[in-house]
Order: sequence, then C-alpha cells, then structure tokens
Amino acid sequence: MQKYNLFGLKKYFIKIINLYIFLNFHVAFSVVATYLIFGLNSNENYAFFLFFSTVFSYGFIRLIDISSNRKTFKSYFYDYRFLFYGVLILSFLSTLFFYFKLDIYTQLILLPLSLITVSYQTKLRKNGLVKLLTVAFIWAMLTTVLPANREIINIKLFIHFIYVFLYILMLTLSFDQRDILIDQPELKTLAQLYPHKKQIIYLVLLTLFLTLNYFIFDTERAFVLSNMMILISIILCFRSDNNKNFYYTAFWIEALPIFWFLFITIEKAAIKLTAF
Repeated sequence: MQKYNLFGLKKYFIKIINLYIFLNFHVAFSVVATYLIFGLNSNENYAFFLFFSTVFSYGFIRLIDISSNRKTFKSYFYDYRFLFYGVLILSFLSTLFFYFKLDIYTQLILLPLSLITVSYQTKLRKNGLVKLLTVAFIWAMLTTVLPANREIINIKLFIHFIYVFLYILMLTLSFDQRDILIDQPELKTLAQLYPHKKQIIYLVLLTLFLTLNYFIFDTERAFVLSNMMILISIILCFRSDNNKNFYYTAFWIEALPIFWFLFITIEKAAIKLTAF
C-alpha cells in the first residue's frame, strides 16, 4: 500500500511539473531571475511585466507549435486547453497592466522589441541560427539594457549585455543539441552546422565567461559564485544531447538562472546573519 501511494504521488508530482512547464511559468521565472542577477537596477513593475509577457509570448509560440503538428505537449494541450487559454488571456491582460505602469521611455523601447518578437514567432524561427541569435538578443535586451534606461550607456552595461547574450545563447544551444535528430536539415541550427565542433564552441564560451567575470562581479564572493555557476552551466549544456530525457533541458537547463539567483539570495541572507 505504501509503495502504491508513493507511486501515485510521483505521478501527481510529474503532472504538476509538466503543467508548470507547459504553461511557461518555468521559463518566465528564468527570465525574471536573469533580470534580478544582471539588471543594473531593480523595478518591481518591470519584473512583473517580464514574467507575464514571457508567459504570454511563449504561450503564443506553443500554439504555433501545436498547430504545426509538433508533438511536444500536443496531447497535454488537449487535456488542459481551457486552462491554457485562461492563462494566456490573463497573462496578456497582466502584461498590458504592467506595461502602462512603466515609464514612457521603456514603453517606447519595448515596441520595436515586440515587433522582433512577433517576427520571431512567425518567420525567424524557420532558420535555426537566426532563431538562436534572436532569442539571446531579446532576452539580453530585456534583462540588461532596457531596465537600465535611466543609467548612462557605458561599457559596464555593454559587458552585462554581452554576458547575458552569450549565456542565453549557450542555454538555447543545448535545446538544439537535444533536437538535432528531429529538426529538419533546412533549419540549419548551430548544432547541425557544426556537429563535430561542440568542444571548441564550449571552450570558447568558457574562456569568454571567465574573462567577463572579472568585469562584472566586483566582490570575491560574487566572483567565486559566478565562476561556479558558469562551470556548472557549461558542463550541463555540454552534456545535452538527444539521449537525455525531456526534463534535462526543459526543466534543469532552463532552471540554471533560477538556481543562480537562489544562491545569490542565500549568500546575502547568510552574510546578514553573520553580521549580527
């Protein structure tokens, strides 16, 4: 009886995780975590805007994937379609609500980024390399450049942008490695173009990250933590391939910014405790 109950709990837990990923809450938390790590200032309204706009954008992409007969979550969609549409509508309304709470400068800059996002959802995703660069560009802009609109545009902001751009590029690349056998050849993802250059790509990324760490993280604790997270991220992304299960990329890889933010939060709490 105990084994049966545990098995039942496991199935229930997996359903919750699937729903959490399917409704795009996981990727939304990941985007917000990236902003909280690398953003040069903190704005609560902007954080909420990021969360709900990500839920809506990725939900819209999910609809396109399902209509184009991609198998991922297709059966799950029909079981929870009313919940999905409800979340999609609520996230859209919440996005509008928090959008109008932002300053006019941020609102204006968001407009061209929205156009790029729409193009990505309809046209740019047909080219794997362009898709990879577009996702990294939008994510980096939203989490570094845009929230720093009241800051002077300087080299520090540029370095933050490059850092996040490369980091998201690496995370997204792991999805391409996972799908290398099911993606169409004409998609021309980076994993398809350079299937035997994987080691070189990650070695270059590691070198760039370790170099940029010197310019971004100005305390010894932050520097050590960033190096640790980069090494963990590099190893996990490097090991991504078509033999890994769905959760390896959809949950664990995508959770890396969330874990990074949690480690920073725990570190700050520990410092406060030791100060008493």
